Amino acid sequence: MGDETGAVDPVPYLSRDDSVTNGHLIGKERLLPGERLLWMEQSPTLSSGNAPVKVAVFEFASYCQITCRSWTPRLTPEGLPLILNMPTLGLTPTMIRVTEAVLNVPSKLVDTRMPSKRNPSFGTIADEPEYWLMQLEKKRRKR
Repeated sequence: MGDETGAVDPVPYLSRDDSVTNGHLIGKERLLPGERLLWMEQSPTLSSGNAPVKVAVFEFASYCQITCRSWTPRLTPEGLPLILNMPTLGLTPTMIRVTEAVLNVPSKLVDTRMPSKRNPSFGTIADEPEYWLMQLEKKRRKR
């Protein structure tokens, strides 16, 4: 919130001549060193609150930006777009236990490796699309 470039799509096109559009931007998050991203998926066929979930945890050693895209964006019943950090199902007891367990795992990153964990200007300047997608760089002549 309050991020001036939060709604700016860093790579709106997949071609140099802007003829091939990229998927719809449905989320953009800035992550700082030491922060974690927790991804969970519960089997849609299992309705039990204790059903197993697939889990992936990512811990970031450096500043990172994540963009989320969809070719078929979905909306909530209220008409808002579904985004990265919006659960699509109610949190089950299993999901709550997994989240609490992840929060209690000590970080593998040592704060001394990261002298400044907070860099308020990180990610606030929109980079050119070729920074994010190397195939958009200008072709170099072969000698």
